[in-house]
Amino acid sequence: MRPASPPLALASLKAFLNQEVPGSDIRCLDLNLLYFLMAMDWLARGTIKLKLYNWDHIQTAEMVQKAFRFLSSTTPTPRNMEEYHRQATIFLSFENIFNTFMSEMVIRTLASAPVPSGVSAVISELCSRATSMPVDIVGISVLFDSQMPMALLLAKRFRQTGRVKVFLGGAKFGVETHSDRLFHEPVAVRVKDRQYQFVAGEFIDGIISGEGEHALLHILRYPDLKQPGNIPNLTYLKNGKVVSNPAAVLEDLGRLPCPDFSDFTLDRYMCPDKILPLLTARGCPWGKCAFCTHHRSYKKYRQRPLDQVIGDIKSLADHHDVCTFNFLDEMIPPGRLRKLSERILEEGLDICYSAYGKPVRAFNQKTLKRVRDSGCRLILWGVESASQRILDRMNKGTNIDHVTKVINTAAHVGIKNLVFVMFGFPGESEEEFFETLSWLEKNSAAIHALSKGTFRLTDGSPVARNPDVFGITKIKEQEAPAFKRRILTFEMATSLQPQEAEELFRQNISRIEAVDITPRFGTYREHLLVYACHEDSEVNCHVAPSSRCNTSNHERNKRKPGEFSR
Repeated sequence: MRPASPPLALASLKAFLNQEVPGSDIRCLDLNLLYFLMAMDWLARGTIKLKLYNWDHIQTAEMVQKAFRFLSSTTPTPRNMEEYHRQATIFLSFENIFNTFMSEMVIRTLASAPVPSGVSAVISELCSRATSMPVDIVGISVLFDSQMPMALLLAKRFRQTGRVKVFLGGAKFGVETHSDRLFHEPVAVRVKDRQYQFVAGEFIDGIISGEGEHALLHILRYPDLKQPGNIPNLTYLKNGKVVSNPAAVLEDLGRLPCPDFSDFTLDRYMCPDKILPLLTARGCPWGKCAFCTHHRSYKKYRQRPLDQVIGDIKSLADHHDVCTFNFLDEMIPPGRLRKLSERILEEGLDICYSAYGKPVRAFNQKTLKRVRDSGCRLILWGVESASQRILDRMNKGTNIDHVTKVINTAAHVGIKNLVFVMFGFPGESEEEFFETLSWLEKNSAAIHALSKGTFRLTDGSPVARNPDVFGITKIKEQEAPAFKRRILTFEMATSLQPQEAEELFRQNISRIEAVDITPRFGTYREHLLVYACHEDSEVNCHVAPSSRCNTSNHERNKRKPGEFSR
C-alpha cells in the first residue's frame, strides 16, 4: 500500500472503542508508513543493497531516497510533470522489487528457513517497533494479500512476547471466502532443495471479517475470550474445527464518533499535502456489478447523517490543520453528493476533496458545477467499458452516452476525472476491446488518469457464482499459499479467452497509457488529488508513458544517513 495518507479504519476503530469503553488505552501504528521510512534508512546505511536500472547499489539508494523526498514534498504541476513522472517511476520500481524481496524473506522467517543475517536484522528491527508496545490485545488490519506475510510475522512475534491475543481483520477478510484455510493448510517454503513449512493459524486467535466495531468491543470488554461464540464476524478454531460466527454490521453510523488520527504523524506521509480519508456511508448503493465483491465487506448500504459528516470535516480540519479530504465511499450517489456540496457551501468550509462516483445522467452540469464549487476537484468514475453490451453484461446500470457526457461535463466545470476501465470481461470481443480503447482516446481531453487492467475472476463475485451465465465453460483454481485469496483462471466458450485479452492489453499499453496525464497518477492517486487542488492556475499537459529515467541531471542525495529514521 502506498504510504501517502493514514489508514481510516484504524482511526475510526480507535475513536469508537475509546467512546464505548472510556479509559481504554487504544494505540494505532501505521506499520506501512514505518516500513517505508525505515527502508529509506536501511538504504542510506547500506543495510539493504538493491540495484535499479543500470545503477549500482549506492546510486540506487541515492536515487530512491531522492524520489521519496520529491514525492513527499513537491506539488505535482503541469510545469514539473516530466520530473514528477520520472521520480514516481523510480519509486514505483523500488516498491515492486523491494516489496517482493522482503515478502519472500518474511515468508522464510515464518517457516524458520535460512535468511541472510542482515535481512533478518532489519526484519527484527521493523517488528520490534510494533512489539515493543505493552499490549494485551492486538488487531492487525490487512488490505492486500501482499501484506499478509508481515501481518503473520507480527502476530507470531506478539505471541512470543507473552499472553497477547492477536486478531487479523481488514478489507482482505471482508471479501475473503475461504479464510478458514489459514487455520489448517500449511504453507511450504523451499530453500536450496530443502522444504520448510508453517501453519498461519498457529499465530492468531481469530479473524474478524467485515466491520470490526462489534467484535473488537466484545473482545475489549471480555478479553478472556471464554465465549468466542458471542463475538460477531469472528472466525476461530474450536476443538480443532474452524468456526465462523454470524455476521453483524453497525446499523446506525450516527453512533460513530469522528475518526481519531492522533496516533499518526501526518507530515511524514509521501505526499506534499496532508490528506485525510473519510467515509460518508458504508457499502455500495448499487451493489449489483457482476465482477465486484465489495458488497461482501459492508453487507448493506448505510449513510452517516450529513450533519455529522460536516462535523467530522470541521473537527479534523481544526485538529490537524488539514483542508484536503479523500471521501472513500464505494460511490456517492449524485443526490447525496449534491446535498453534501450544499452543506459544505452553507458552512463556508474552504476544503478540497475527491470522491468516487457512478457516471449516471443525474450528474448533470448544474450538479457537477455545484459539486465543484464546494471544493471537489477529483472524481473517480467506474466506467469499466465503452461497449453498451458489455456494460449490460456487467450489470453496471450505466449508459455509455450518459457516461461520455458526464465525464466531459465534469472536466468542463473544472473537475479532474480518474476513470476505472476493465478489458477482457467475459464475453467481450476484440472489436469491443478496441471500442473501449477508441473511446478513451476520443475523450482523452476529459480523462486525467486511468486505473486500468484486465478482468480477474474473483471468488465470491456474481460471475464466479454463475459462470455459465457469462459463457465461462471451465474454472480452475491455481495453487496459492493459504494466506492468499484463491486464484481462479477460466476458459470461455466463445469471445476472447483471458490470455488473448491479456495479450491485447500488453500490445496496446502505450496507447492506453497515453490517455493519462501520467500513468503514475493511476497508482499514486493522492498525488492526483494534490495536482487537481493546485492546478487551477496552471496549463495542462500530458507525459508520454514511455518516458525513461534520465539520471544525468539528477542531483546527488545530500541527506545524512539515518535522516529518514523516526
